[in-house]
Amino acid sequence: MPAVSAYDYTISSCFPHITNLACQAVLCAIGTDLGLAAVTETELTPEVEPVIRASSLRRQRFQDLQRAAGRDPLELLRDVETRWSSTLLMIERFLELKPYVIQMLRERDLEKYAIHEHEWEVLPIYKRILRVPHSFQQALSGEKTPTLHDSLPLFHTMITAWTAMKVSLPQYTDIIDAGISKLKEYWQRIHTVPAYTLAMRTLIFRS
Repeated sequence: MPAVSAYDYTISSCFPHITNLACQAVLCAIGTDLGLAAVTETELTPEVEPVIRASSLRRQRFQDLQRAAGRDPLELLRDVETRWSSTLLMIERFLELKPYVIQMLRERDLEKYAIHEHEWEVLPIYKRILRVPHSFQQALSGEKTPTLHDSLPLFHTMITAWTAMKVSLPQYTDIIDAGISKLKEYWQRIHTVPAYTLAMRTLIFRS
C-alpha cells in the first residue's frame, strides 16, 4: 500500500474545513450576484441586526414583540467569519423572527431599514443552498464516533446534492457551481488517498 503523506493526513483531518471552503466560495458567488465584493450580515440581512441591538430599549422592544405573541424571545444572530455555518444560522434565525423584524421596522425611526419582499424571498433560497455544506459538516464533526470512513461517500453525496439543486434553481447555477468547483478541486487530491479506502473496508469488515 502506498505511504500516506503528511499532506494526506492533513486533508483527512480537515474535511469539515474543506466543506467550509466550499461554503465560502458560495458566499463569494452570492456577493458577486448581488454586485458586492463580499457578503456580510449587512448584505444578507441588511442593517437590521445591529440596528435592533443598537440600544437596550430597542432590544427590549424586540423581545416584547415576541413575548406578546406567546413565545420565548430570541436575539438575531451575527455572522462570524471564523465560525462554520454562522451565515446559515444567521439567515435561519432572521427568517424565524421575520414577523417581529417586520413589526419592528414599521416603527417610525426604523422605517428606512424596511426589507422589500423580494429580499425576503431570496433568503430561503440561500438557506437551502447553504444547508448542504452545513449538513455535511455536522455529519463529519463527531467527537466520539469515527467518521473517516464516511468522508468519501458524503463528499460525493454533497456534490450530487448541489448538482441536483441546479435543476430546481437554474437561476442560481453560478452560485452553486462555485461550491461544487471548490469541492472537486479537493476531490482530485483526496479520492485516491489510501486512508479513506482502508477506513471504509475496516467498517465493512467490522459490520
